[in-house]
Amino acid sequence: MDKYDEQIAYLTEHPEDIRKAWCKNNGHLELFKTLGDDIDRFGNIDAGCVSQIKGYSYTSAGCGVFINGRFDEEFTKEIFNDPTVPEDVDFVTIESLPRFAYYQRKYDALVAGTVHEDDNDFHPDRDCYN
Repeated sequence: MDKYDEQIAYLTEHPEDIRKAWCKNNGHLELFKTLGDDIDRFGNIDAGCVSQIKGYSYTSAGCGVFINGRFDEEFTKEIFNDPTVPEDVDFVTIESLPRFAYYQRKYDALVAGTVHEDDNDFHPDRDCYN
């Protein structure tokens, strides 16, 4: 069990806290943290959390995933095109929480540079970090 599993377990027991957890830092719980920390020349953060990315365009002009300061179009498109990801916090449910965990784990693995080169596929059972 990793930190995301623990957060899902907590929110499953306390679904009334989903919105509050999402709104705090847009990720007081790491389940909802921003996928990147890119800041443009005007001081704006272009990176977003999973639901923010889903709600915007998947172009570098919109809200996306940033890996080590660089826009990751493929990862951003994956989230944007995922029909199981809600685009608004008001539609985040207990059932959608595992998708947030999946994308957070994938992001963690990519930032750490641990994507397996053998098949270039992310495996949540192999690539989880506590």
